Amino acid sequence: MFEKYGVSIVRGMNAIAPALKFRQKVFRSGKPGLDFDKYDESCYHFLIYDLVTNELVCVFRALVLEDGGAINDSYSSQYYQLDEFSKFKGKMLEIGRFCVEKTIKDPTVLRLAWSELAKFIIKKRIKIIFGCTSFDGVDKFKHIEAFSLLKQNHLSPINTHPKVSSKYIFEFAKDLDTHRINTKLATLHLPPLLRLYLRMGAKVSRAAIFDFDLQTTHVFTSLNLKKPNKYLNN
Repeated sequence: MFEKYGVSIVRGMNAIAPALKFRQKVFRSGKPGLDFDKYDESCYHFLIYDLVTNELVCVFRALVLEDGGAINDSYSSQYYQLDEFSKFKGKMLEIGRFCVEKTIKDPTVLRLAWSELAKFIIKKRIKIIFGCTSFDGVDKFKHIEAFSLLKQNHLSPINTHPKVSSKYIFEFAKDLDTHRINTKLATLHLPPLLRLYLRMGAKVSRAAIFDFDLQTTHVFTSLNLKKPNKYLNN
């Protein structure tokens, strides 16, 4: 199934430079520079590339935390108050900067990304996956059906949901009216990675944050893997 693509998992500035350049192209429409922040040097970077052209088609990064005591070292903690996770005993994995070449429509890329991530999760004995899962753009009305679906079916429990630490927010759990939605259509409008997480039982925050730098709107997403998960094992 994956014969067309290769995968590298790398660390260190020299090795991750192609990923940073790729992210810059995808998130900032190819403006000069590299998409880099202080978290990149601590992460594992997954690079998926076309074996024929040797061009990158997808990248993402993964930050391993030994337990919840390190939660404030995560990218997500800039935007969400994650006190509830600080008590967690077990390894955690933050996934971020997931992006695919905009001209690529091959679903194999996402399947390969998940296959490699699943092997990494098992190898590192990860118990929770979390991160900021992004919608394209900063227009809440563009994804209104998807946010309605999140409100109806996928919110984190009220006593554990993370509060936001940003003023640029869309409180969809509060602002959207409950109404009949076309579940199939709304699901198709979810970002592919978020759609996969939700199938596995993930929960999301009750508010989304507008990221004007990357031109995305993200929700905090968490998935507890302490129980056996058929999607992970398969």
